Amino acid sequence: MSRLGFQDKESVVTAKKLISESPYLELEGIYTHFATVGFFDKHWDDQLASFQEITSLIDLGEIPIVHLASSTIMLAHSKISFANGVRLGILLYGYNVSPYFSKDGVKNKLRVVRNDFYQKKYRISDTYTNISLAVAPAFRMYTYILQIKTIAKGSFVGYGATYEAKKEMKIAILPIGYANGIASKYVLIHGKRYNVVGEISMNMMMIEVDDEVSLDDVVVVLGDEITLGLMSRWKNAGLAESLLDIGNSNERVYVEEKRM
Repeated sequence: MSRLGFQDKESVVTAKKLISESPYLELEGIYTHFATVGFFDKHWDDQLASFQEITSLIDLGEIPIVHLASSTIMLAHSKISFANGVRLGILLYGYNVSPYFSKDGVKNKLRVVRNDFYQKKYRISDTYTNISLAVAPAFRMYTYILQIKTIAKGSFVGYGATYEAKKEMKIAILPIGYANGIASKYVLIHGKRYNVVGEISMNMMMIEVDDEVSLDDVVVVLGDEITLGLMSRWKNAGLAESLLDIGNSNERVYVEEKRM
């Protein structure tokens, strides 16, 4: 990745010696950070070989933790023989990021032929696809209704006057917005979809509602059928980025055995 780290094995030897001889430091681990997940990808194999080469003058067995893989790499590849640690990320939140590759349909069958060809031509390592895991998202995000009002036909909603009411309609204002990491197209109330109208503000958003909605209702903005993947597509962002965007400003409620 050309970020932090060493570029030659002599530097690795020097660093290990300096740390091991220092009374103030403890050599706890060594690692590399893969630039790709190696899904039929020669870069992954090359980087693995590069790590083995750059550490060839030291004994990795003397270092307590040798960690190379991420959630996706752990699911997509066999165990790396000399590694004993994995840096789990998105999987800890209950999202199965195992590469999925369907072999049905003409296009997918052609992809299978192509991948087999590349795998043999470039000696690419085997990749596991569609690994089944008993994981589920560990959280959902919800809010409440600040206000419900009826607006006239022709009224504008939100910044930029980008949304104009085509009829008299009822809207609800929610105390949540993009500062909370939200980029919703719709929300759920009692399991029913209600569309967002107008631009989402920093700390507020508006939804079109009906007479079934009241001020006491809980509004789900992330969870159930509104998955993190769906919200990520709305935001044109990755899963990890979407999780980070939720930020520290949102209240957390921890539930154990149905007790808060």
